[in-house]
Amino acid sequence: MESESRMDLVIGAIITAIVGVALLTTALIPISVDMITNNLNTTALQKWNTLLYAVITMTVVGVMVGVIKWFTNSKR
Repeated sequence: MESESRMDLVIGAIITAIVGVALLTTALIPISVDMITNNLNTTALQKWNTLLYAVITMTVVGVMVGVIKWFTNSKR
C-alpha cells in the first residue's frame, strides 16, 4: 500500500511539472512577448530584449525548482 502512494506522488509531480511547463510555454511566454513588442518601439525592444528573455527563463526555472522542492520535501 505504501509503494502505491509513493508512485502516486511521483506521477503527480511529473504531471504537475508537465502542465506547468506547458502553460508557461503556450500561454505566458507568447502573450508576454506579444504585449511587450506591441508596447515598445524597436530601440527600446532591443534595449530590454535580454532582460525579457532572462525573466522568462527564470520563470520556467522557478516552476521546475518549486516542483522539485515540493517533491523532495514531502513525507517519505
